[in-house]
Amino acid sequence: MKKNNLKFWKIAFSVISIILVILIAFKIITNDPLAINASDHMHGNENAKITIIEYSDFECPYCAIYSSFLNQLHEEFPNDILIIYRQFPLQSIHINAYNASKASEAAGRQEKFWEMHDLLFKNQEIWSKMTYPENAFKSYAQELQLDIDKFLADFESKEVENKVNKDLKSAFALKLNATPTLFLNGEKIKNPGSYEGLKLMVNSEW
Repeated sequence: MKKNNLKFWKIAFSVISIILVILIAFKIITNDPLAINASDHMHGNENAKITIIEYSDFECPYCAIYSSFLNQLHEEFPNDILIIYRQFPLQSIHINAYNASKASEAAGRQEKFWEMHDLLFKNQEIWSKMTYPENAFKSYAQELQLDIDKFLADFESKEVENKVNKDLKSAFALKLNATPTLFLNGEKIKNPGSYEGLKLMVNSEW
């Protein structure tokens, strides 16, 4: 009887140890600010060998340039690269950036994040100079044929605010201080300055 009890406790201890290891590992993974999560906005193949995570600000002129590089990369390699956009509005220098992030997230709740993303960068020179850019955001939502009432409600919602803040929190955890910031397969890279330069960096990962 004692032998059986001892065997039982040995097995129980082993199972508990395995569970603890899994929980610890899971905590490490989920605490990694670069870990991909379900709320991320993704372009491309989720099983691709190459992943680019971009921290970007819709009011940043350089981000507008790099958005065109990444769009071109997606068009050229639609099945070979996963591109992830994360919000990093630099509110101290770009007064409308945070609300632009909210506009993109509100559009995302109607499956139009990337379309709004492109419109915001395309029209950056217009809305970035506005005292009330929300009027422009609403017109872009209309252009995308969104449910306007839902868009406006989502724009003001806690859920959208929390999503932007979640991205900001991960940027702060990574000690980022500039946009755009790119991570290629988990490694922060120096911005190449051209599409060909970016493509060269990507090709080195194959």
